[in-house]
Amino acid sequence: MRYRHIILSCIIFVICTPTLYCFEINLAPFMYYSSSEDQFEFSALGPIFEVTSSNIALRPLFYRDKTHIDILYPLGKCTHSRSRFSPIFRYEKDDEHMSFDLFPFFYGRDEDKRYGGIFPLYGHLKNRFGFDEARFILWPLYSKSTNDNVSTYTLLWPIFTYSKGYKFKVFPIYGQEKWKGEITQYLLWPIFHHKRSSEEQIDAMLPLFFYNRGHLYKNISILWPFFTYNKDLNYPHVSMDCPWPIIRFASGAYEELRIFPLYWEKQGPSYNMKSILWPIYRKEYSADIVLGRFTEKKQILILSGTTHKMIRDGDKIDTLSVWPILYSYKSTTYHSWHIPNIIPFSDEGFKLNWEPLLILISASKTEQSSSIDILWHTISYKRKGSTRKLSFSFIFSYEKGAKYRQLGLLFDQLRFRWERQG
Repeated sequence: MRYRHIILSCIIFVICTPTLYCFEINLAPFMYYSSSEDQFEFSALGPIFEVTSSNIALRPLFYRDKTHIDILYPLGKCTHSRSRFSPIFRYEKDDEHMSFDLFPFFYGRDEDKRYGGIFPLYGHLKNRFGFDEARFILWPLYSKSTNDNVSTYTLLWPIFTYSKGYKFKVFPIYGQEKWKGEITQYLLWPIFHHKRSSEEQIDAMLPLFFYNRGHLYKNISILWPFFTYNKDLNYPHVSMDCPWPIIRFASGAYEELRIFPLYWEKQGPSYNMKSILWPIYRKEYSADIVLGRFTEKKQILILSGTTHKMIRDGDKIDTLSVWPILYSYKSTTYHSWHIPNIIPFSDEGFKLNWEPLLILISASKTEQSSSIDILWHTISYKRKGSTRKLSFSFIFSYEKGAKYRQLGLLFDQLRFRWERQG
């Protein structure tokens, strides 16, 4: 009977949280609630269950805010115009197009024309997968696609392909394709290749040689892709690989020297990179002269390093990653860090769904406030203006203001307060 009352009390508490203002209950990491006049936060079992004024989450199964819903991210995501749960469901809609896929069924609308089908039995598509229109029956047995009013027929994809006056392929034995003055052929793919157009000519017998040339450039490769020579008069630029990817020289549009993995340096007008004993050390610099931005990165063992960005009007962003231990972010007005740093890349979906489960210690700081959180509010420190508060779950709290100090025990039910006069 006692457990029923506890469960019922928790349900009532969650329902009533939006009506409780300027209040805090700390049973972290099992339960935490805090509120102010314009926002509130409730969490249970660390960050697993969370309800705030802006979102609700049951991590890692579900996350929802005002703009989107995540389900088992990165598999499922839903916004006002798009939804998906890979690889079985997808939905997109705008003013002129709509598509709905629930494998093996699919349905859609392209302007006022509708299409649909059951894969691989039968299907009709409009403006999907790079085709103006496509049909298939018992795919890959038969399919027909149309682009620019040219129809292409395929039997036993990708073996037999035919388009009158444009394509004829019996893969991998022979293939020919003509399009806008360009002809491409292969024989015993991928061995023999031949291409002719007004801009480019290709002759190849892979892997023995590959020869590609145009009006102002040429590319010659022996034992492709290991030994290659490139010359381009547009820039001008010359490069040589001997053998790829170990040794490379380049000059002209950019300068490059690579003796991989010992040393690698590449320099251009707005980009330079240096790598020593890859993947131990790598340094990279890039700039956007028009926008006045630049980025400098240093990497150690790929996943650790620093980044320095100059964005605009002197604004700076600095990051430090020591994988899998620490991540730090610092801008002109904001600084934050967390431990550990399990996910070594920046992705909004992972930050919302997975990072709260993995981060044990986090901190943030602005000019007006700062905070430190250990084990999902179990130990926390907050500063706002001249007020500071240190808490250890429901057991202990210490608060200091401009004219007072307060010690609280057991949900602050026992309080000792010292006022300062004057």
